[in-house]
Amino acid sequence: MEIIQHDSTIEIKIPKKFLGVNCNELHRAIDENLNRGISKVCLDFMETNFIDSEAISTLIGIFKEATSKNALLTFKNVNEYIYWMLEVAGFENFFTIE
Repeated sequence: MEIIQHDSTIEIKIPKKFLGVNCNELHRAIDENLNRGISKVCLDFMETNFIDSEAISTLIGIFKEATSKNALLTFKNVNEYIYWMLEVAGFENFFTIE
């Protein structure tokens, strides 16, 4: 998982298959950065072609954590499949998708 920092923003490249096994690493990285004062977290789904339900649950937890610390969570390069998964789960309007 690659993390790039730009001032008070971090961009995290989500893996090709975003599974529950990746979630702890992602959550830990975001938590550490939010505690350092990062105000925006951007998740880049450019290479992602699969996401499971545990990963969606993790995204919800990350959203809640970011919001509680007055940080913005955004998604970019969300393909049709990932958007559809969010839509099926009822979360397509829950997240900011660039």
